Amino acid sequence: MSLKNSEIAIPVLQAHPPFSRIWFVPILALLIGIGMLVHQWQNRGLSIEVSFETAEGLEAGKTKVKYRNLDIGMVESIS
Repeated sequence: MSLKNSEIAIPVLQAHPPFSRIWFVPILALLIGIGMLVHQWQNRGLSIEVSFETAEGLEAGKTKVKYRNLDIGMVESIS
């Protein structure tokens, strides 16, 4: 069996996009994560430094800061 020139199959080349559509999922997740970080950073609150002569009765991480009987924060560190 011999093939003639007219019987040879000519391959058809198709152009592919430079990236797959599946990459939209991780890119979207990354953008949402960045948006959440920016939102958290913007709403982090204030840091207040208070000076006392002694730190008697204060414990970092346990002592609550109150204003008019309302908890407004926590003692983070004592130095």
